[in-house]
Amino acid sequence: LRTTVALVSRNGRLLMRRRGGTGLMDGLWEFPPLREGGAGGGPRLRSLGKVVTVRHSITYRRLQVEVHRARLLSEPAGGDYRWVSPRTALRLPTSSLVSKILGRACASAAAAGAEGAV
Repeated sequence: LRTTVALVSRNGRLLMRRRGGTGLMDGLWEFPPLREGGAGGGPRLRSLGKVVTVRHSITYRRLQVEVHRARLLSEPAGGDYRWVSPRTALRLPTSSLVSKILGRACASAAAAGAEGAV
């Protein structure tokens, strides 16, 4: 299964969303999916380029997640979105994929010479 998520940063904080009642990982926090133009009811985003690809397994599912830096084109509506520091993101109820994405994105930024720029 392939998916793309957005790392949207503002003043050192990252945009995260709480999963709705889908039956799978309800209520957990995650990075918003990158759907150009806000398709699917999410905020309007524009990719600024791929940062890293992360592989992740959840039970029998194998995920390949492309992580893109993104620009927010319109504010997210509703209470399902929150701006959080990377440290706070690790304290929210999330799947282990969030910490994996943060770790790989930080490592990628450091390798590119932009230390700490998530």
